[in-house]
Amino acid sequence: RFGLSDSGRGWDVTGRDLRLDSGGSQLTVEAGGERTVLNLVVPGVHNARNALGALTAAGLVGVPLADAAATLGDFHGARRRLQLLAERGGVKVFDDYAHHPTAVRLMIEALRRQVPGGGRLWAVFQPHLRTRTEQLFDEFTGAFAGADEVLLVDVYSPKGREPEGDYRGSAELVTALGHPSARHVPALDDVRTLLARELRPGDVALIMGAGTIERLAQQVAQDLSGRAA
Repeated sequence: RFGLSDSGRGWDVTGRDLRLDSGGSQLTVEAGGERTVLNLVVPGVHNARNALGALTAAGLVGVPLADAAATLGDFHGARRRLQLLAERGGVKVFDDYAHHPTAVRLMIEALRRQVPGGGRLWAVFQPHLRTRTEQLFDEFTGAFAGADEVLLVDVYSPKGREPEGDYRGSAELVTALGHPSARHVPALDDVRTLLARELRPGDVALIMGAGTIERLAQQVAQDLSGRAA
């Protein structure tokens, strides 16, 4: 069993004194009488917990705790998991596969520390499947509170994959959020134009979803790379 010291007792692998910053996190790990310091370059509490799981698995197959921690310290993340696509002119663009309310909330929380004073955290999201959006609608309403600006595009629903029905979509979700800066921008191309116009130094754009929004993330990164430094 593994976990952070503030989330339970009796862990076999325990993370203590977690410190989060814009570049990742640091924590002390204790396991089987051993202790080591783990420095991560991937941000967020969720990644600290993931790392403890990885250290537990490594220990079970005989990898020394310090060696496993050192290796994890060199891990820079997986593709489309808080992947930094571009950084220019004081603006950062991240891409993430998040399509569930819990993942959306955690990704926003993880990047909050990346936003300097005066900057804004943009959450750009494409809901995945009409059925999933309907089933998780109430959970989605609380997932975006940590963002300064929220843009929701239309739900991604591949033709023929879902049954016909009366589903709530992005427009209804924007209304339900109650977020003062949430907007429904149906088309990806229109979001691209909006971000090109409105992103300013200090802003962080987090583009999330499991559908065609990956293309938008790449385009926004290209647009940013074309800006003056």
